[in-house]
Amino acid sequence: MMKLNFGVKDNGTVVLGSKVVCDGLIEENMETLVMSHAHRDHLEHSYIANAYTLDKTVLMTEETRKLATTYGNTNLETNFHLNVMETNNPLDFKDYSVELFEAKHILGSVQVLVDYKKEGKFVYSGDFGREVTNVPKADFLVIDSTYSELFNKNAWNQENAFNELRKEINLAIQESPVFIVGDPGVLELALHELAYWDKIPKVISRDKEKEWAKIYKSKNYNLPEVLSEESDEDEARSLKFENFIQIAHNRKNIGDNPGGKLFVLKNFGIDRHDPINKISNNQFLVGISSHAYGESLFRYIEKINPSVVVTDSYRGKNNAKTLAKSIEKEIGIKSYPSIEVDIA
Repeated sequence: MMKLNFGVKDNGTVVLGSKVVCDGLIEENMETLVMSHAHRDHLEHSYIANAYTLDKTVLMTEETRKLATTYGNTNLETNFHLNVMETNNPLDFKDYSVELFEAKHILGSVQVLVDYKKEGKFVYSGDFGREVTNVPKADFLVIDSTYSELFNKNAWNQENAFNELRKEINLAIQESPVFIVGDPGVLELALHELAYWDKIPKVISRDKEKEWAKIYKSKNYNLPEVLSEESDEDEARSLKFENFIQIAHNRKNIGDNPGGKLFVLKNFGIDRHDPINKISNNQFLVGISSHAYGESLFRYIEKINPSVVVTDSYRGKNNAKTLAKSIEKEIGIKSYPSIEVDIA
């Protein structure tokens, strides 16, 4: 085991030096908890409640705060421990500062820079997208390991996937209802890119998806009006007299046999030969990802220029090992999967 003062604990908590943790449970000996974005493998309300109980500072963006209120009951409005931060505006503490940089993964997602007076500079990438441009320099890096292939060997790109999906939906809606399932943020990005909503201005979903759509629309995303089967029951039911579109963040919310064509938007779909692949009768896998992958991931690391990299085994055990080996081979930077790091 390699001994370092940063990395990812077995419970998923990201440690950046002696005072700051991200996306997990803060302990008594630490001071500040930073939430990188509002995905539940990174932000659970229990993490924030624990920090409040221990009298610790909690940092996040306003967009992350709003999105997180849609799936938990911890006070994210008035608690004095909570600090809402803007990107590119450092917050100073006694021995260090914290600065957030846009990560272009989902709305409000950030990279986290912790700059200590004595320990050096640490960056946690969080989950980040291929289009991220504002990247801080740092001595040490903890990086997302969701997708670790060096190159996407396919001839198509994300724009091709959106174009093909638009064509498929246009054909499918003439014959049957259409169901679109995607992770939070990925779904909203796809709906925006589809630009289909002059034809079908209203879609069906549940309360959580409705609230996410409102937040994204407030940031000028082009989304349809979302009617919830929970809070807009009668109006949502009325749409089902004709072919309709239903959206969901979770496959189980659609049901086993939805009675129409189902399009599932997934990261691992980008590794398929075609952007859309039939996986069973009336069910299709669409290769859409909000994660950096391929060469963009390595260019990101080169911009940060760390001396040591730790890859996140908690959120990508097998990929973390693959990525650590690839970083050393392709860039020559010493790298360890977090499962092989003992955090001192």
